[in-house]
Amino acid sequence: MLYKYEQGTGRIEALQFLLRIKNKDVTFSLPVHWKQFQRVLANQQVSKWKDEDDVYRVAWRNIRDWVMAQLALYETEIVDTPQIFSPFTTDTKGQTLYEKMVEGKFLLGSGPEEP
Repeated sequence: MLYKYEQGTGRIEALQFLLRIKNKDVTFSLPVHWKQFQRVLANQQVSKWKDEDDVYRVAWRNIRDWVMAQLALYETEIVDTPQIFSPFTTDTKGQTLYEKMVEGKFLLGSGPEEP
């Protein structure tokens, strides 16, 4: 597990980790976009939206809760680990699969034609 820090703030912006999947090391980066979360709280008129430290902690708590829920699915064998974290798979430059899809760099194509 590695922490990627925001420049100049000392805050963690992503958790980076490695999983061995079918004898191959696959890297993942799980970000927290706490400033975007802060904008949502402001729009919803949540009273503590101006407290950056509190917003940052709550954003990470939301990430933790999401991971715990996903791991519960894994523990009950509803999903495999790669299914949970696949959008956060990174390439050699650190770009996630999700980021590539948003940029249009990862297209699955139309797929096979149905008979």
